[in-house]
Amino acid sequence: MSLELDVLPVLFRRYEQLFPQAQLVDCGMLRNLRAVKSPWGWNESAKRAARRCVRRRRHRPHARGYRSGVGGNHVAATLIRGGRAWMRMRRFQPRTAVGHVFSGPEAGVASGPDAPFGGHGHNAAYPQGASHRPIQRGEAVVIDLGGSVNGYAFDQTRTLCIGPLPEPLRAAYETCRTIHREIVTTARPGAACEQIYEMALARAIAAGYETTFMGSAPMQVGFVGHGIGLEVDEFPILGRGWGDARLAAGNVLAVEPKIRIPGHGAVGLEDTRVVTPNGLEALVPSDDDVWEV
Repeated sequence: MSLELDVLPVLFRRYEQLFPQAQLVDCGMLRNLRAVKSPWGWNESAKRAARRCVRRRRHRPHARGYRSGVGGNHVAATLIRGGRAWMRMRRFQPRTAVGHVFSGPEAGVASGPDAPFGGHGHNAAYPQGASHRPIQRGEAVVIDLGGSVNGYAFDQTRTLCIGPLPEPLRAAYETCRTIHREIVTTARPGAACEQIYEMALARAIAAGYETTFMGSAPMQVGFVGHGIGLEVDEFPILGRGWGDARLAAGNVLAVEPKIRIPGHGAVGLEDTRVVTPNGLEALVPSDDDVWEV
């Protein structure tokens, strides 16, 4: 009997009792096989999910009217309307919401997920994502929006602002954009995953964001991108400790440089792209500017 032992908790012992004659082996290596997607997986499914996600993101700001005083939880609800509310993650019976909205100083609050931003959430029972706090003019609003088709997930983050994005948030966003563009040009088949992360971290440190790149010290995450497919967090990982891992054609990556500015908020940029012999190809063309609404 094959079980995914990297995510199965103590329930494993229950299976041993139910099937005493069976040899229980680990089939977690199937995750390695899933790292390289077939053309059907990334072109017919992930790309369709990307189109749906981008359509929702493009039309919601104008159709629903982001405005000062509207709660972040209201914006999140309008973004996922008409779509699936959850996507799978690599945990035991895990799910994550497809629409996270982070605004103002609370954007950098840490929470349970291994992610750069957490958010206060609705209450102490669900301390993750958007809260009831009204969005204010001149605040950065980070929208992390996902979706799936045929089980294949897509992930994208954009930064919005009601009015011009103030300094120092704009400078931080330009650093995110510079890092993102450099990863796109260097992430090719054969590239070392950890070296890409170290390059991104070096750029962030040089710009003055050593303690706030990908979260806030000491709770920063050790990656700048991750594989995505049937689960949101698949291999390969563009992160610390992945020195032996190299990219291959057919990997699908969510690249997400993000920075928090204490007392002001957070900014970030994320796109899902497929690794091809010519480099990272966007599943859906999309601009990388800050959206002023």
